[in-house]
Amino acid sequence: MIGLSVPHGKSGMFLFAALALVFLILLIITHFHYVTSSLYLKCSPSIIVQCFLLSVFAFNTASRHPSCIHGYFDKVKCSYLSAEVSSAPVYTASGVRFFADVKFALRNNSSVRANGKIIIQARTDYNSGKFEIGNQIILPASYRPPTPPLNPYEFDYKQYLENQHVYYQFFCDVNDIRKIGGPPFLHLRHLATRWRTMLCDRLNRYIENRADAAIAATLILGNKESLQPDILKAYSQAGVFHVLSVSGMHVALVVQILMTLLFFMKTTKAGRLIRCLLAIVGVWLYTALTGMSVAACRAAIMITFVMIGRIWNGENDTGNSVAAAAVILLVADPYYLLDVGFELSFLAVFGIIYLDPLLRKYMRSRHAVLNYLSSCVSISVAAQLATFPLILYYFNQFPLYFLLANLIVIIPVAVIMTVGIFFLVMPVHSLSVALAAILGKTIHLLNSLLMMISDLPMASINICQAGLWFYLLIYLLLALLVFAFLKRSGRALLFSAAAGLILTSAQAFVKISVAESSSIVFYSLRNEMAVGFRSGKQIGIIATVPPHSKTFEYSIMPLIRARCLRLQTCRFVKSGGSSAGNSQIYRFCGRKIMICERFGLLRLSCNEQVDYLLLPAAAASDLVVRGRKPCASNILFYGAPKTTAIREALARLRREKVPFQCLRNSGAIEVNLQ
Repeated sequence: MIGLSVPHGKSGMFLFAALALVFLILLIITHFHYVTSSLYLKCSPSIIVQCFLLSVFAFNTASRHPSCIHGYFDKVKCSYLSAEVSSAPVYTASGVRFFADVKFALRNNSSVRANGKIIIQARTDYNSGKFEIGNQIILPASYRPPTPPLNPYEFDYKQYLENQHVYYQFFCDVNDIRKIGGPPFLHLRHLATRWRTMLCDRLNRYIENRADAAIAATLILGNKESLQPDILKAYSQAGVFHVLSVSGMHVALVVQILMTLLFFMKTTKAGRLIRCLLAIVGVWLYTALTGMSVAACRAAIMITFVMIGRIWNGENDTGNSVAAAAVILLVADPYYLLDVGFELSFLAVFGIIYLDPLLRKYMRSRHAVLNYLSSCVSISVAAQLATFPLILYYFNQFPLYFLLANLIVIIPVAVIMTVGIFFLVMPVHSLSVALAAILGKTIHLLNSLLMMISDLPMASINICQAGLWFYLLIYLLLALLVFAFLKRSGRALLFSAAAGLILTSAQAFVKISVAESSSIVFYSLRNEMAVGFRSGKQIGIIATVPPHSKTFEYSIMPLIRARCLRLQTCRFVKSGGSSAGNSQIYRFCGRKIMICERFGLLRLSCNEQVDYLLLPAAAASDLVVRGRKPCASNILFYGAPKTTAIREALARLRREKVPFQCLRNSGAIEVNLQ
């Protein structure tokens, strides 16, 4: 965390290198003066070791920033970049998106060695441009940094890319990219992706329902490209979204299947050794096939440690295995620490390790079926207790029926995984048809049950988003409750009650503050307009984007969800329509807001004063040509200033001291009204 939070640059890298050297010297001195030092403290060696490791990890993190990398492509002046496709291309209706590793910078018929990672988004259809992992490509060096979030509570796509070591993006037409070579013969990621695509095609051929085939591909192979939005929403609201990501449950089922198939090898010591080694190889092949996600790698590393322990006939501490898996992953990439999947995966496992035994003590039954159900309940509750504050922090919602949903999915998911694996390796057509029918029926039943749960009243609850301290206080409350429960401590129970009072008071204060205030929100969208009128906990939206579009979902709705607002009205103004061309004046809490799509169609009286005038960026040229200053206290331009003429017009307005703001540059503006 220290390496991720300090300012990046060579100074930070040298600082941590110096600290690591200092602590290494102190460790050597402490080792040689272990007995003779009169000031020796028993804890000093461990403290120095921890500080040394901390400095090494911080140095490892700081050294990965582009400013510390020699030959990063943004430091080289060039006309073209030579790169290698490093991720499976994702095709959408408008184009294709993939990551690429830069290899060379090209200029004047010469090449310079370069490195770095870039995300490429190209306009194309599915058939005109096909890319694969390992393709060698050449593209123009016209990259630019990602845009930070411009609207309240919007997803920080820029930070998301930086966590994957991507600091630049490239937008182009597919014809601007030239493929100069295919992947090498033994390119492992290319082979894994090709095999995954072949197996997904096999699922699509045998399972008639496309939605069921997409669920099968996601559960078995980790391919989420074809999942439908309503399915994602149902799984999320039911509290079982984790089954759609290849994680410990999936890897454990694969191990169980492999160990069961190799049961005949457990009679001899050599057979047990080969059995464990084959299980390890099978787990890592499955992990590579499903895309090497963080959760799958964590499970594979843990299972590898368990199998090695079996080979040596030694005991394996599960907590140590989890911690070792975390260290290995963080050494490979320290930025995994900021990955939501990494955080949720490890928190869920630690919750199962340390909370499940405590819960199971009071849920045991002599009946085998009840004992199995109680163990499933305790595991689900332990995982949810460990992760739900983080779920609230990232997703601002918590599924109330998670226990019921998790109990329901256990058997169907196990059936889908087992039958699916046998289906994928089955060479006989008739048996493949039978297995595909079982898969389709099981998935359809699972989807129907989860849809029913997600449609129940209060399927998920939302809270008003608060600061980080709020969610840390929830973890403190849980820790105090567990301590009070174990030690029968009245003082810990009292402190937990105080923490709960602070939490409820803080949430009530936020809700009351929202309910007693009003505001106007001018959203910052790429080429569209949106204005929100909030009165208490109700909000009305006027926008040129339809309510079910991705822009509305990802740029406008986050504010509504974060403050638990009710979307009272949503007026869609069709862009380019006749009604949009006429100016409209809205009065809200004593403010006048005029919205118009084209300034040339304005019928604005010079005697009528408005507080806010919302215009497209293209209207800046009309303002300059007309030379007439509108009667508005604030002028707001929406959309991106695309042409040079528009940018020059904005610069001239700035020189003439006309009060205006360009929302695309400044970000969304929220005007709080008393």
